[in-house]
Amino acid sequence: MKLKPGTSAVHFNATDLHGNPISPEQFKGHKTMLSFYRYAACPFCNLRVHNIIQRQPDWEKKGLNVVGVFHSPKDSVMKNVGQQKPDFTIIPDPQKELYKLYGVEKSILGLMVGMKRMGEFIESARKGFFKIAPEGGMQSMPADFLIDESGEIVKAYYGKDLGDHLPFDEIDYWLENKNISTPVT
Repeated sequence: MKLKPGTSAVHFNATDLHGNPISPEQFKGHKTMLSFYRYAACPFCNLRVHNIIQRQPDWEKKGLNVVGVFHSPKDSVMKNVGQQKPDFTIIPDPQKELYKLYGVEKSILGLMVGMKRMGEFIESARKGFFKIAPEGGMQSMPADFLIDESGEIVKAYYGKDLGDHLPFDEIDYWLENKNISTPVT
């Protein structure tokens, strides 16, 4: 079941890439973006992580915690995403437990539509992110959740295809302490 704005972030206990325990309660008092990616070698996912790394210093100054979840085992995440040295929390979730808790779905149609994102495929290849090793399947769609300081979801964005994440301008808008008036359900 998809989560909706106005509900509390779903509780979980997980371990990040470095063995640190992670739960949503740790981020209370700060704005958090919880992002669900596909498998660790996904070209779209690695391009998104690359772009977040570029924005991370500014977002950090504005008080945003970024947490990424991949449905790949730790060693695969380290080998692929870890090569970029992201300065934010990454959780490997090969059993897709967090995906189930947050209602992140699979879609054959989304897989087919995503294949039309040729510009992103080309950019991924140019940056060296074009690898195909789909642990956990290729049909998982991405999702992003913006969670406020009290632990409430203010935006639940469920991607419609392989590379469909919450636009950066909406994240920036939210960080400027403005309300998001068009929640995605």
